Amino acid sequence: MRSGSISFSSRYTLRRILTAVLVLVGMSLITFVLVNVIPADPIKYAAGPNATAEIVANMRREWGMDRPLPEQYVRYVIRLVHGDLGVSIMSRRAVLDDLRDYFPATLELAIVAFLLTLLIGVSLGLFSAARGGGTDTIVPLAGVFGGAIPIFWLGIMLQLVFYLRLGWLPAGGRLGQDQVDALRVITGSMLLDAILQRQWSILFDALKHLILPAVALSLGPIAIIARIARASAREIFGQDFVRTAQAKGLSSRRVLWVHVLKPASIPILTTLGSQFGYMLSGSFLVETIFQWPGIGRYTILAITAVDFPAIMGATLLVSVTFLTVNFLVDMLYVWVDPRIKY
Repeated sequence: MRSGSISFSSRYTLRRILTAVLVLVGMSLITFVLVNVIPADPIKYAAGPNATAEIVANMRREWGMDRPLPEQYVRYVIRLVHGDLGVSIMSRRAVLDDLRDYFPATLELAIVAFLLTLLIGVSLGLFSAARGGGTDTIVPLAGVFGGAIPIFWLGIMLQLVFYLRLGWLPAGGRLGQDQVDALRVITGSMLLDAILQRQWSILFDALKHLILPAVALSLGPIAIIARIARASAREIFGQDFVRTAQAKGLSSRRVLWVHVLKPASIPILTTLGSQFGYMLSGSFLVETIFQWPGIGRYTILAITAVDFPAIMGATLLVSVTFLTVNFLVDMLYVWVDPRIKY
């Protein structure tokens, strides 16, 4: 029975991997078509306004953009299979090297925002379901308003209040100018690198720079998760086994965290997985507003420069990250509810 279960799980994992590959191929094709139908010529943009027709033709030949679009896509997929994302027209570096430099900043921001969403959103939802009364009305209303606030407006308001008016927090960037050269890059995460090198002043400065963009990125998801957690927990509170636990005299805290949280986790996990994808896409705006040197800002610059290889590479990286998170959420389902079988 055990070996059969393992093989079945292996088949499911293989099926998910094959599905992910098909999704990535579809994403690459859609992105390739979209970036090639826009009325802009990246070669003319890169060559500059004073470039002659001969220079433009040579550059087009050098970048392989003189060939038919189907052939360009096939060549791109072949390079992709070998781990080659091409060369950025904007930076003249390998796109893979650019993504390796920029992605840790986005990942750090998304993880901190995700932790805020998990801790605050789930706690608010469970507290509202357990206490009832006024909080049971406030959380749904906060969920509606919090989810409706535009992320770019929220980011600007946070800068106006906490930087311009109060002067408590920096307006953008990852570190102050006096701290940038003092930290050696190891992982690309300022928090981890500061801890590894025991640079506590830099760690504090990195946390200060992280607060505003992380709050801007997490406020909407916090409101949504709180609403989902409240609805799910209220349903579980109505089950017989919870009433039995309460009748035995167990404390409200024990009933909530031991008997209610785990069975209420399935919809919460599902929403958390989708919200992490939202954070990756929302980081494009947040990173631009807060001058955060991550993959979102890199992609915006690539779009401005009509840098096709960089746009394609960033899109695929975000897609891979989103698919990975969804796969991990599916695996967590089995741990939360052993009755679920794949």
